[in-house]
Amino acid sequence: MGSRQWISGLTVAALCISWCSYGFSEDMKRGDRYMDGYMDGERLRYHGFAYFDDVLEHKEELRALRAYSNWVMPWAAEHCLRGRYPVSLLGEVEHRDQIIRDFLAKEGERIAFLDSLGYTIMWNLPLYELMREGRFEEYKTQLRVIKQYLPEMALVDYVYVFDEPDLHGLPSTGDLEFYIDELKAVFPGVKTTICYAIVQPKFLRVVPPKNLDLLSVDPYMDGEENTATDFKKIYRQRFALALSWVHQWEKPWFLAADCLYRSSEGGKRLPSPGASLWYYQIALTQPKCIGIAWCYYGRKRIESEDLDGLVPGQHPEIEKVHQEIGAAILGEAAPLGLPGEIGPPPPELR
Repeated sequence: MGSRQWISGLTVAALCISWCSYGFSEDMKRGDRYMDGYMDGERLRYHGFAYFDDVLEHKEELRALRAYSNWVMPWAAEHCLRGRYPVSLLGEVEHRDQIIRDFLAKEGERIAFLDSLGYTIMWNLPLYELMREGRFEEYKTQLRVIKQYLPEMALVDYVYVFDEPDLHGLPSTGDLEFYIDELKAVFPGVKTTICYAIVQPKFLRVVPPKNLDLLSVDPYMDGEENTATDFKKIYRQRFALALSWVHQWEKPWFLAADCLYRSSEGGKRLPSPGASLWYYQIALTQPKCIGIAWCYYGRKRIESEDLDGLVPGQHPEIEKVHQEIGAAILGEAAPLGLPGEIGPPPPELR
């Protein structure tokens, strides 16, 4: 072999070794990310609820719930749940500006109270109407209105930008990225989230905004018994798609957990206590999942959908499960691995 061929062969070999080493190191890094997630005892760190009622009218209840919850999303009225002001932003409405200012002032009181209890606060952005209609300039104007009349935004940890755009078919991902950029320009310290309902295979193609900080998924679990067959059915119908989808994006995420029902005969049931525990058991095995939020607590009904939430004191068996899950999440993590020294088996068992 000539010297040039020999040197060329060495060069190719070196490049191959270098490329293989790079690939191996990248695989190791990816593996480390997942291993770190599985072993991180503090990774699943939020437990809380959406609260559909005026928190200022139930202060003692919110104080009691804080014993096993550290996260809350307040909905004082159904328009808050729907991401709207008490009045429409579309068309002419008499005294609209004053109504909005009064609403934001009251929301500020609610946020300040929840912050005083040490809750992590998520606030539903009341601008869905403008986002659906693509009214970009009006959206930017309303962000400045919120900044002016809701100084308590400085206490908000997460803004819920929009609810289930995959089901509604809009806004588009590009438009949502614009809305998030504008929101962060006005409120640079706040993080953003959107909940997705990945409940059919067609929704696996949905792409979330790149600039979104936190994903949320809602598997729409219905009431079931606590058997292996029920779990298999629920996992296949509800969780498998959501988990497959959320793992594509390398983002932390929240699991929306179900505690609402229809009181009418044959309507949606509350998940059983055993089925409620499945949320925690699944979340605990997900390296990117950082919390569980129950939807919802409170005395108000979602009249438009004939739905009731969990009223503290009315469903003690389910509440007990929630309390135990909250205590586990907020408590100290158990040590990794089995206790004591584990060595080779004794000679007679080898």
